[in-house]
Amino acid sequence: MSGDEPEDLGESALERRYRWLLAWYPWEHRRTYEDEMLGALLTDARPGQRWPAPGDTANLVFAAVRARFGLTVRQVVDRSWVDASAVFGLLAALLLLAWQVAPILVQAAWAAGFPELGISDWYAHPTQWVRLGLWCVVVTAVLVGFPRWAASAAWVAVLADAVVLGSLYGTESVAVANMLWPAALGIVCAVALTVPAPRGRALEILGRARFLFIAGCSVLFPIAMAWRVYRRFEETVYLLVGFSTLLLYLTAAAGLLAAALGVPAPIRRRGFVLLGPVVAVYFVVRVGLAGWMYSNGHMGHPVYLVPIQWTLLVVVPLLTFALGLVVVRWREQTLRLVALGRDIDRHRPDPPAPAR
Repeated sequence: MSGDEPEDLGESALERRYRWLLAWYPWEHRRTYEDEMLGALLTDARPGQRWPAPGDTANLVFAAVRARFGLTVRQVVDRSWVDASAVFGLLAALLLLAWQVAPILVQAAWAAGFPELGISDWYAHPTQWVRLGLWCVVVTAVLVGFPRWAASAAWVAVLADAVVLGSLYGTESVAVANMLWPAALGIVCAVALTVPAPRGRALEILGRARFLFIAGCSVLFPIAMAWRVYRRFEETVYLLVGFSTLLLYLTAAAGLLAAALGVPAPIRRRGFVLLGPVVAVYFVVRVGLAGWMYSNGHMGHPVYLVPIQWTLLVVVPLLTFALGLVVVRWREQTLRLVALGRDIDRHRPDPPAPAR
């Protein structure tokens, strides 16, 4: 065994550990600079050094995080993300508008269906009208072509929802938990509308016919809720009412899905990523907090969420969004490579035979 072998092994271990640190950089950066950076780091290393210096490690990790953050920002603000944000903002505002119409229609259905109960002089709470008006302003501003007004009104509506939920949490914690997913949808909608986009871009992408179709499907949700309340105590038509209500829900959902599938694929993929945090909040409440909700129904007094449950409500949606970004990037890189391979096959259909 020669005396140089331990030094060679040390240099090999140091190179391997530097490569592990460099793997934190985006692939585009490594493809251009990895060999140059690795050579400079190994040249500055001490003889027999086996581990990266603490200063080099900190600099590499910090620079890698900054490079990845910059790449993520560039991906989020590219044209496809801008278009997806504009479309998602409009559709989310439309759904939230229908969500605010629903309780007013339900109260009207109670008044019209059961006048003997003495509630013919029905009325909606002023906060309901305020929130309904705010989302009306959002949708109208997007359609007319005032994106800044739309974003500002959306954030005001989000704050109004937060005030309402905060005021109800002390006495109706379960009801507040069930309303967290519309609140999450409002936050994502406001963020999407804040992304700068050309005027009328959402309507340009969707088209007037598709937008009107989506609006009609959205209206079916509050109509179905009001219809169920209006006829719920008529035993002779109970099954018919239940079936017709389910049919309205399924028709609305199928129409919205069909309209979404007609949007260009890059925008559709990003739209599902934006929707991911809202779906995550819904399932955290329905599944993760199911035991808590059951306890509230049997304890005789409100049981409030503990810090770990609030953490789940925040962390899980953020992780869902991050995972969506990774999946979209992987999917589009795969499609790009497949397209590149097809282009190469098209220009060189018969590759040369291997040499013998």
